[in-house]
Formats: sequence, structure tokens, C-alpha cells
Amino acid sequence: MRRRVRSTMLVLAALALAAAACGGEADTTTTTTQAAPVETTAAPDTTATTVAAVEPVRVAFIYDGEVDDG
Repeated sequence: MRRRVRSTMLVLAALALAAAACGGEADTTTTTTQAAPVETTAAPDTTATTVAAVEPVRVAFIYDGEVDDG
């Protein structure tokens, strides 16, 4: 019984990996937005939250060989 459960779990894990690998193409377009400035006319509230500026994402690649190596 225990062997059957273990083999079933292995088959389900393999099917899950295969299903994840067969996913559709992701949308490769990216858009960035910047937060609008906040205008206040009343006295500043100490409990108010501030809007942080959106920083661009930085990505680094480590190549094992030449960059243009096909």
C-alpha cells in the first residue's frame, strides 16, 4: 500500500512539472508608471502614508563564455 502511494505521488509530481513546462507564452511587454505628486491643502497628518517613487528593475546576467556565443 505504501509503495503504491509513493509511486502515485511521484507520477503526480512528474505530471505537474510537465504541465508547468507546457505553459503558454508570457506577455513580454512591460510598462512602468510613475506615481503622481500628492497635493495637500490641510495640515500634514502624521498618520498619512506617503507614495514612494517606482524604481526600475535591474537585472544582471552571468555568462559562461562569450556574450555573443550562440
